[in-house]
Amino acid sequence: MEARFREVEGRVNSLQLETLESRLNPHLFKNILNSIQSHAYQTYFALDKLGNVLDYILYESRRKLVTLKEEIEFALSLIEINKIKISPLFELKVKTKINESEPLYKQRILAPLISIDLIENAFKHADLQSADAFISIIFEFRDDHFYLTVSNKISSKKPIEKEKKRNRRCYT
Repeated sequence: MEARFREVEGRVNSLQLETLESRLNPHLFKNILNSIQSHAYQTYFALDKLGNVLDYILYESRRKLVTLKEEIEFALSLIEINKIKISPLFELKVKTKINESEPLYKQRILAPLISIDLIENAFKHADLQSADAFISIIFEFRDDHFYLTVSNKISSKKPIEKEKKRNRRCYT
């Protein structure tokens, strides 16, 4: 009987050890570490983009006009920061249809921060949980005109009134 008890006790101890080993699987820890490291990189990247946004807001936006290049770089940094909020599976399309050799590309022709409200509202009002949700942002410069087209699942509306008024004030 005592031999049988020791045999069962040995099996129980062996099973407990296997259970403990499976809980402390080094592969699991490695995966967790990689995940943490990935988030650390995303944080570093986002902080770098936030620094770019703050520089633009503090220094470049004080000018009456900025270049198309500066405004687009600012907008792209703002988009990168907002990407933190969305799932990697979320459909975010950002296109730049601009010929950088265009003479007006580096001339001060735009009011600063012209893109901020449209981009922030696209993220703020998008249906981020829906399977068919999307945000589309297109920067385009053609026929000496700058076009910024921003859309998402729930807002195929015309430009918001605040932006219309600001645009009229700046360009008329």
